[in-house]
Amino acid sequence: MEVNVGGEIFRLSPVAPIYIKGLTAGEPEIKITLYDETGNVVEFKKGTQNELELKTIDRTPLFKNDAVVLGILLILLAIVFWTESQPRFKGFYRYVPSLLLCYFLPSFLNSGGLISGDYSNLYFVASRYLLPASLILLCISIDFKGIINLGPKALIMFLTATLGIVLGGPLALLVILKL
Repeated sequence: MEVNVGGEIFRLSPVAPIYIKGLTAGEPEIKITLYDETGNVVEFKKGTQNELELKTIDRTPLFKNDAVVLGILLILLAIVFWTESQPRFKGFYRYVPSLLLCYFLPSFLNSGGLISGDYSNLYFVASRYLLPASLILLCISIDFKGIINLGPKALIMFLTATLGIVLGGPLALLVILKL
């Protein structure tokens, strides 16, 4: 295997892990070329991406395990919503909305180096698994009888808006991809 880091070329064994020190934070330019047993360059399959995307992190967070980070965030949210229901915190939450704290406190932990959005894979897991499950649970509590009782004009408006979103999303993606 051949690794090109900023013009310096290194030949390495493909079995050993690669550790590169001294890179600046961001997205460095690193080119990795793989060779087979005979020394020929191994090409990627046609139609697949033939580049690796790497991102260096300026500092590692205190909590690196995604399960621990998720636990910290869930406990933090539980504390915020529990204190919101307590009578002695009513004055505080009159001026500071609880949803603001739900955004502010995790960002404070990120800036403080306790957790890191760059280091963690939690966003991917949450967007692929937790978000769909939450949407299903949200839809379970819909009062369909109440929606039907709104009348035909409201139903037509609701269905038209739904159709616009369902058709508009893919259409917007097609337009963006063509540009």
